[in-house]
Amino acid sequence: MVPDSGLDSDHNRTLALVLALDQALEDVKTTRNYELQLQRVEQQCNVSLLLKSLFELKWAGLDSQLLLGGACPTVTSSLTPALPRLHMVQVSFLAPPPPLSSRRWSGHMVSTVPSDWWMNRAVVKLLQTLDWSRVGVVSQSSSPRISQSVSDLLLQLHQAQIQVLSSVRFSVNSCGDLRQLKERDVRIVIVQLETESELFCCVHRLRLGSQVQWVVLGDLSLDWTRSQCSTQTLLSAAEGSISVRAQGLRPDQGPGVSGRTAEEYERLYLQRLSSSGLKVAPLHGFVYDAVWLTALALDRVLDRAETRTHSGPDIELDPGPDPGLDSEVMAERLLQAVKATRFNGVTGAVWFRGGERMATLELTQLQGNSSVSVGEFNTSEDELKLSLHLLHFPGGAPPSDKTLVRTVIRHVTLELYVVMATASIFVMLLSVLCLRLRSGPREVLVSLGLVLCCVSVLVSGLDQVSVSDQTQTVLCTVQLWSLVLGHSVVFSGLFTEAWSLYSATYRLHKSPLQIPGHFLFWCLLVDVFVLSCWSLMEPLRRVETQQPSEGGAVVSGVCSCSHSELWITAVCGYKGPLLFFSDGSEAAEDDEEEKRTNRELKTRCLRLEMEIDRLRRELFHLESNYGRPHRSSQERPQEKPQERPQERPQERPQKRDEDPGLFHVERALFPSLSGRVPASGRVPASGRVLPILHHSYLPAVGGKKSSLSSALHVTFCLFCGVWRLPRVPRCLPRTRHRMLSLLRPLCSTLLSVPHHGPSLSLVSRVTMATLNQMHRAGKPKAPPPSLGATFGRPQLKAVVLKTIIRKPKKPNSANRKCARVRLSNGKEGVAFIPGEGHTLQEHNVVLLQGGKTQDLPGVRLTVVRGKYDCGHVVKKKN
Repeated sequence: MVPDSGLDSDHNRTLALVLALDQALEDVKTTRNYELQLQRVEQQCNVSLLLKSLFELKWAGLDSQLLLGGACPTVTSSLTPALPRLHMVQVSFLAPPPPLSSRRWSGHMVSTVPSDWWMNRAVVKLLQTLDWSRVGVVSQSSSPRISQSVSDLLLQLHQAQIQVLSSVRFSVNSCGDLRQLKERDVRIVIVQLETESELFCCVHRLRLGSQVQWVVLGDLSLDWTRSQCSTQTLLSAAEGSISVRAQGLRPDQGPGVSGRTAEEYERLYLQRLSSSGLKVAPLHGFVYDAVWLTALALDRVLDRAETRTHSGPDIELDPGPDPGLDSEVMAERLLQAVKATRFNGVTGAVWFRGGERMATLELTQLQGNSSVSVGEFNTSEDELKLSLHLLHFPGGAPPSDKTLVRTVIRHVTLELYVVMATASIFVMLLSVLCLRLRSGPREVLVSLGLVLCCVSVLVSGLDQVSVSDQTQTVLCTVQLWSLVLGHSVVFSGLFTEAWSLYSATYRLHKSPLQIPGHFLFWCLLVDVFVLSCWSLMEPLRRVETQQPSEGGAVVSGVCSCSHSELWITAVCGYKGPLLFFSDGSEAAEDDEEEKRTNRELKTRCLRLEMEIDRLRRELFHLESNYGRPHRSSQERPQEKPQERPQERPQERPQKRDEDPGLFHVERALFPSLSGRVPASGRVPASGRVLPILHHSYLPAVGGKKSSLSSALHVTFCLFCGVWRLPRVPRCLPRTRHRMLSLLRPLCSTLLSVPHHGPSLSLVSRVTMATLNQMHRAGKPKAPPPSLGATFGRPQLKAVVLKTIIRKPKKPNSANRKCARVRLSNGKEGVAFIPGEGHTLQEHNVVLLQGGKTQDLPGVRLTVVRGKYDCGHVVKKKN
């Protein structure tokens, strides 16, 4: 029975074991003069298939009592307890799992390989010898045998009082799980995997190799073909790792039971492998010894023992009935013969204690490109022999299993205290000097606050070396009061100064906040109340606090209490709401003043409109009384310039009658005089008329906002209309005087109205280049071409930071597989992964090319499918 799970790798390993089996059968036939005939049992890691094969053999008349070989852990765990009922004995060449190391469960099974229980025992002895009490465990999640071995290892570590900080189940796509080791400060890690290539490749990516000491159970396998790292990278990551494994071929040159030395057997075995093209199986030596163990046990039981050579064993069995009569008795005699057999095999001395192989486990350390034997563990004596002078560690000594913490007490040196005290005194003198130059109330407050803060600096420099503990408590209180009161005094002076400038800028009414003493009184009142409660409830004391540092843990002494953060918040937190409420009250007063001004403007506008309407009616009645009935412009015949009265030229000429703008003002203000034309005899070509002024045009009272240019234009027209009104008949001097008295307040009101919006120039001109200027400038330069997503290169190399999923822009479309990458020039971006499947993960190196992806805005890179970065597309089968 050989282990075969159906995989290609296991099948090749099985064929390599069969070659060692054939070599052993030939040597037995040559040496013992008889031939062992073996019948292969199919099991393929399936208990049902194994039982079916055994019953078929019994049905065929081959009632065998001895089973040679091993199977996968699931089959072994089910078959071993059933061997006594089947009256069979199993001689295995695989390491039994820890649960089967007990006699109760493995009574009829014997293995030429030491069990995993002894491997775990050797690791515990190694940890105790090097004084390592904090470890982590990394195991393979897909192997049942490794899971059973790790469970036994954790049990033995617990019994030895060794703390397990982290237990990681490692797989190919779980490099991120190794970060737990760094986060939990794990320095010693025990590894049990089928192949360690992927593990140390992840260790190299995470840069954990120099920080962690690795202890590997079994042979250290660094096959670069199973990982994405080179051989040199794997060796550098695994540098200094210690491996615990069963000793292979014995190192001595003496012949064994077959008459061959270990070197001769290895040479013959390698010849068979070279002809078949297979790789070396790690357990081929144990297979060879298992065949010889079976042959010697059968030779004794079947009474075929002849005169042995000096290498033959001397076995004494208990007398019993004829083994050919009863299968149960035959199985018992076979079991006794197997357990009592002793001989020198190619793996060393083969003998058993309680059904377990007593052998020597070898400890090796990877140093450079080779493994150096640094010790051995004897299972028969339960003793570890370690050569410390052969071990090589980066610091010269075994690394520590945890971060070393040292306490360093730093005192304030005399030189530092003198420098700080001198600086504080200099600031105090400078404050007094500035006070003599300017002795205002606000300057006095700022200078006094600076002096109090400097006093706190002088007090804080005294530590427990200079004064006693009781004095330290008093000094902590003095430091707190001087610092808080100094801060409040300086804050009051600066705040009142800033508020005075703000009030002067915005023409606010004088408030109590502009008085330094008033604001300072309320600040000091609140501070004294909070500080008094603080000193009575939780007085400050000297407390030592630890601060993390790379060189060690630094302990510093500070004045603190259990709720110091809350008290500091209470001292400083009220000043913010105080500013808010004070600003809010002033803002409320400003709003009330603005509302009052708006009401007054509305009232004045209404009165002005009523006066203008009344004035218009009076003018109409006056014209009617003097024989000028009001007619419309269509009925009134147009007067000619030569038909005007002759007395007009005799009067003093008025140049303002020649202004066409005044004609519009006159027509807007005096509709009854709309038939009158300017003295020039020409009606202006512009048909614009000044609109009737209304309070809805004023932005201060809720009207439409206007720019500064339009407001100035209206004001200018009003001034022209007020001071350059056209002449009316001499019989209306009182009316004209009244109109002027009414329009002047209106103009002053418009000028006093605040204008909202951006200020615009009165004349805006747009300059354009002439044809000659354009010829001299020449043709505009074309913009430089864009570099594109690949920065002017056809392809770029990048490293995958994270695989992500992007949702396309088009609805009801499948999500797109993308990856966030870092380009070789240091830039980061998102690349689209084509195809149906991929094996990309973090830290993979890929090749990118430019090109936008449909329905993915912003994705302008595409991954080039390669041999290791992306998996092949699996074709669908019908």
